[in-house]
Order: sequence, then structure tokens, then C-alpha cells
Amino acid sequence: QVINLSLGTTVNDTALQTIINSATGQGQGRYIVASAGNTGDSNITFPAAWAKTGSNQKFLLSVGSISSSLILSWFSSSGTALEFVAPGALIAGAYPILRYAFYTGTSFAAPQVAGALALAMSDTNPANWGNQEALLLESGISIGGYTLISVVGLLQRAPDVVRRAVRLATTERPGAVSISMPADVLKAEVNDDQVYG
Repeated sequence: QVINLSLGTTVNDTALQTIINSATGQGQGRYIVASAGNTGDSNITFPAAWAKTGSNQKFLLSVGSISSSLILSWFSSSGTALEFVAPGALIAGAYPILRYAFYTGTSFAAPQVAGALALAMSDTNPANWGNQEALLLESGISIGGYTLISVVGLLQRAPDVVRRAVRLATTERPGAVSISMPADVLKAEVNDDQVYG
């Protein structure tokens, strides 16, 4: 029920908007979390630029990047359509041949918001899934007019999630998840001096 789109385009394409509206429409409670782009200006890329417009706007969340100093990252797109921010600079991640690298971009901030949203929805009655954007906004921390996702704040406001997290940590042992990406995709996002291992 949560789709992360760590991608964007500068083209305001009606076909893409139709797809986004279809995915988020019809009362399905399906959310799309979209990275805002790395233009460093107020030109948020699509689909994130539609986050505050349209009939399904509460199901489309736009995400920019903040630095470790809790200020908007120099590369992050910003503007009136930007709703959420999360760390997006020097994020450690897997790299081919058992190595790791540090990645930078709003594409690495968006999955953190998608994860917080999925956590909030994991033990919430599906009838209440339409309220998740409001829950994220209320539980977050305001930074420069944008909302920094606060998982602690989210857990405090969503007791069902707390119970599920405790249950998973103490009894159920979910298996490991392995995600692989083609080497050329990973290589395009990182400089060689940021690869370790």
C-alpha cells in the first residue's frame, strides 16, 4: 500500500499524472512517496510537484533532503509542494561485490518517509489508512516550513504500531530482506571515493 518513487521528471506529463491518480484514487488508501528532486532550487520534479494539488493529494507525499545540521540540503528541490524532509546526504547503502557506499540525493530521503508510513500503516485498521498523511505531519518536527519525519513521534501517536513493534521484537522474528540493483544503477549514484569494503 506504499509506493516509493525515488525518481522524477521535469516534464508535467498528463499520462504520468493519470497513473499517479489511478494508483492513489478510488479510496484504496494507497500512498505514493516521491522524491522532490536534486535541482537545488524551487523546481520540484514530477510527480512530487503534484503533492498539494488534485483530488488525491493526501495520498501523494513529496520528500526533500536535510543535512546532518538539520537544514535543507543544498541540492534538494524545495518550494510550496514540498511537504516532508528526511536525511538524504551520505546515506550508507549496499554496493556490488560485498561493499558499501555513501549515497546523496532526495532519492535516499524518500524511502525513509515511505518506511515510516509503512510502519504507521502496518497495524492500523485499513479503514483509517486515509489519515496517515495527517499522522505523519502531526508527529513530525517542523524545520524551515517542512516536516521532518519523527519515528519516535509517530510511535507515540500510533499505539497500535508500538504494540506491533514490541511484538515483532520479542516474539516474531521476520526474515532478512535482500534487495539488489543493477551495478550500473548503483554506480551512477556514487563517486568511487565513496565506496568502501
